[in-house]
Amino acid sequence: MKPRRLDTGHTDISEVMHYHTDGGGNDKFTIERIQDVKPYLEQNKQAQRYFSENPQRGELREVADIPNVIVEKWLNEDPPTSVCDNSKENMQRLARKLDSPEYKFLRTDTMKIGNQKMCADW
Repeated sequence: MKPRRLDTGHTDISEVMHYHTDGGGNDKFTIERIQDVKPYLEQNKQAQRYFSENPQRGELREVADIPNVIVEKWLNEDPPTSVCDNSKENMQRLARKLDSPEYKFLRTDTMKIGNQKMCADW
């Protein structure tokens, strides 16, 4: 069966349904989510440049803008007890990811998060 594009209602996310059959009755389907993350990454670069020129050290600040497909990937790889788990352990796990060079492109500032108090707005 040919892959079928699904309407998600989001302009930057699309879904494609794939049907798999092995001929032995073990039919299944998967849904692939695709998101254009380029606008997020460009905006994050601009925010990092702005922050490096105008460091903000206030009580609250945005530290990252994470595209939905990456949040979903992380939830599948290392699921918290709930999607909105703002526990200290989950926030430290998120801070370690965002402080790592691997995910620098998601950051909107250039400061190390470390053990700072953090709240995720999923």
